[in-house]
Amino acid sequence: LFLFLVIRDSSYLYYVVAVSFAILYQATTLGLGQELFWFSWPQLANPSFSFFLFGALGGGVLLAIRMTEVKRYGPLLYRPMQYIMILRRVCTPLSFVLPYGPLIRLVALLGVIACVMALIAPIIALRQGFKPARYFLAGWAVFYVGVILWASNKVGWIPVTPLTDNAQYLGFGLNVV
Repeated sequence: LFLFLVIRDSSYLYYVVAVSFAILYQATTLGLGQELFWFSWPQLANPSFSFFLFGALGGGVLLAIRMTEVKRYGPLLYRPMQYIMILRRVCTPLSFVLPYGPLIRLVALLGVIACVMALIAPIIALRQGFKPARYFLAGWAVFYVGVILWASNKVGWIPVTPLTDNAQYLGFGLNVV
């Protein structure tokens, strides 16, 4: 956040949003959200999962669009990424009124699609000579693969194992390092 305030580059703001929502989601899955933030309102536990996931999805997609200059280097990916953002904007506030199960499956599906696009975008940009995309790919590839494994596990596409169940934590930890 400090870098954004000093440099005024929106990439840093998108990074802070994505990481903040990812941390809040992980805190919620570990029970810390219930313990620290809404201990008097246990009915907020399930909606907060999808709310924070939609927030992390939005920040991550915006970061991928900005850091890999998708509009310039991968215009075919730009429109689907915009559609994900529109759907996310609609679904985020609905986290508190719609049933938990369908929303989690939707955000997992959107997460897989967005992560695949966010992995393809820097490769396309690199092939077209955009060198900064290599840093984005190096920093975020492990996280995106972790999210893809975790979401695929939650939707039932791959079996539940300790690796697939904790892939998002591993990917996030390696991303921050």
